[in-house]
Amino acid sequence: MAAVEIVAETIRRRIQHGRYRSGQRLVEAALTRELGVSRGPVREAFRRLAAEGMLELAHNRGAQVPALSRDGVEELLAVLEPLVVAGAELAARRARLPAVQRRLRAALKATWAFQRRSPARLSVAACMDENGRFHETLAELSGNPRLARLIAQLQINMFRLAYHNPRIPADRARWTVNHQAILEAVAAGDARRAGRLMREFCRRIAPVLIELANP
Repeated sequence: MAAVEIVAETIRRRIQHGRYRSGQRLVEAALTRELGVSRGPVREAFRRLAAEGMLELAHNRGAQVPALSRDGVEELLAVLEPLVVAGAELAARRARLPAVQRRLRAALKATWAFQRRSPARLSVAACMDENGRFHETLAELSGNPRLARLIAQLQINMFRLAYHNPRIPADRARWTVNHQAILEAVAAGDARRAGRLMREFCRRIAPVLIELANP
């Protein structure tokens, strides 16, 4: 992996998991020392992430993580919903492929394991990781790499809302509603049902995410 991709992916993950918070300025020199790269890859990574909406660039001020307003969250959700619905439907249409069936069986097994986990052992991070695994699997199984990349980029912003808001509970029902049913519909090759259940998931989680933008 090229230095630019390494830097960009490192920053994405840190934003997603709350290490870099809204309004935080990223120091170019500090990143070059920590990651062992020159300033060129760091600057290019900043430009790429700014194009994705992950960073804001200001003259003589470097890069910083943008805040997510209520309007911003609503805009992201409006774009994200049709993408994840399409991803579920496309994955269902490819369900007869042996490789897809294997991935779906593994995903269902992981979903069942998460559902059996004791509430005392749940954390916000665990819920976010489960949600991310679920969406990443379906996006990859859609067979459309561009769609998968777009979904991953948009979801980082959704996930960081949860990590940045101390009020959010580690609520399995809130973050993983319909996961099992969606995976079962995809495995059965039922694109219509998979899309409907995914749309229902999006509509149920949207108010929660919008509320988190206004702590």
